[in-house]
Amino acid sequence: MQRVKVNSDTQTRGLIQPKRTMVDPPNGWRYGFPKMLPLIPKEGKDFKLTTWLVSEGYPPHEIRDLGNQFTCKIWEV
Repeated sequence: MQRVKVNSDTQTRGLIQPKRTMVDPPNGWRYGFPKMLPLIPKEGKDFKLTTWLVSEGYPPHEIRDLGNQFTCKIWEV
């Protein structure tokens, strides 16, 4: 059995790292997506994905134009 000293370096090498959620909205590549969701959103339980997308540079008109057809690709890394 190998012992591993846990510090910030081991976390960055992936030994101890929580899964992160990636989000990619339609045409997201134009606006710097996909992006990682924050581990702990500032909004807490009031977190809304569309509000976060806009705060990260995604234009509101893209969301509005698609209406109920607006979907995002979401996956864990």
